[in-house]
Amino acid sequence: FRSRIKDVRGRIIPGFSEDYALWIEGLIELYQVTFNESHIYQAEQLMHWSLEKFFRSEKGLFGNEPIHQQKLFADKSDISDDALPSANAVFAHSLMKLGYYLGRTEWITLSQSMLLKVSGRFNSFPTGYAHWIELMMYEQRGLFQLVFTEKPDQTLRQSLAQQYVPGMVLAVSGKLPLTEGK
Repeated sequence: FRSRIKDVRGRIIPGFSEDYALWIEGLIELYQVTFNESHIYQAEQLMHWSLEKFFRSEKGLFGNEPIHQQKLFADKSDISDDALPSANAVFAHSLMKLGYYLGRTEWITLSQSMLLKVSGRFNSFPTGYAHWIELMMYEQRGLFQLVFTEKPDQTLRQSLAQQYVPGMVLAVSGKLPLTEGK
């Protein structure tokens, strides 16, 4: 993705933070359907890249455009959820989930820090922060972890797909730190 999107002159178009946030989220969701660990490791690589290119340490949030790209407008860090969740809310969710999967406590801490920066705005317009409020719920009660000893069969997968369990991370015993000893 980073190197394949080009304009009519052949120049690479770097994309915006929401592109990468949603791509990472999609890879995590894809892992939970296929249990192919390569999706988690791809998400990890993209998260490293996104942190390097988009994270504004002075704000404690992700910017919309890469740090070193010429800015068309002011350097913004969207935090409110509109028709789609904000890139920062999606990144915060993914940091928490990847933190659990990969044993990266610093990513869980970063997710918590991002949530803390935004949480003071929830009372004024709660529907504008729905994805953040969902993250706060997970933070308060933790993510529900379901680790299988082997890949579930199609019947069990369909049964799980029919149940909505907010904040559930699924895994199959393997090399991911989340599954160690389980």
